[in-house]
Amino acid sequence: MGVSLHEIYKGGAQGQTILDEPELQSRLLAARSDRRNAILNWAQTLTLIGALAATVLFSFNNRRAQENQTSADFMLRFNDEIYKDGSQHVAMAVDRGTPLTGDRDVSDDDINDFLSKYELLAAVYDLKLINREMANDAFSYELEKALKDERVIKYLQDSRREESDIFDGVRELAQVWKIPFLPSPSIRATPTP
Repeated sequence: MGVSLHEIYKGGAQGQTILDEPELQSRLLAARSDRRNAILNWAQTLTLIGALAATVLFSFNNRRAQENQTSADFMLRFNDEIYKDGSQHVAMAVDRGTPLTGDRDVSDDDINDFLSKYELLAAVYDLKLINREMANDAFSYELEKALKDERVIKYLQDSRREESDIFDGVRELAQVWKIPFLPSPSIRATPTP
């Protein structure tokens, strides 16, 4: 316990060796205090480590919650965008299962607006600002139906002849979402002389 026998004896009157009780008591108390301090230091260290671990876990959980909130915000905004302006005509027609060929309510500008909004979704998707599974569930149906429509396919072909990389995001979303649409060689741009 940190107390030696040699130090607790003292010389008494007439040459006797006597036990120095106050010295012994103070040394025992000091040894006990040192042991308690060591235990207390370990307990405080373990508590600090636990608190740091809890803080790290909380911050990861908080970050995930913020990412989900951001994703939900983008999804709501995109859903609103798809169903307004010209793209709403395309989205509503594909929802109804109405072919766009011969549909006087849908113009080429409406198709362009629809595909352009999916280009924006592709950018948000690539930056991982939107939950990929939720985006697939929420927005792949309209895109799949549109990419099977002859008029949309022709619009894509004509557009890509003019500009080779236009609507690449739409094509990439189709591939990621396993939409059975692969641009045919005629859609890939071959610049016109």
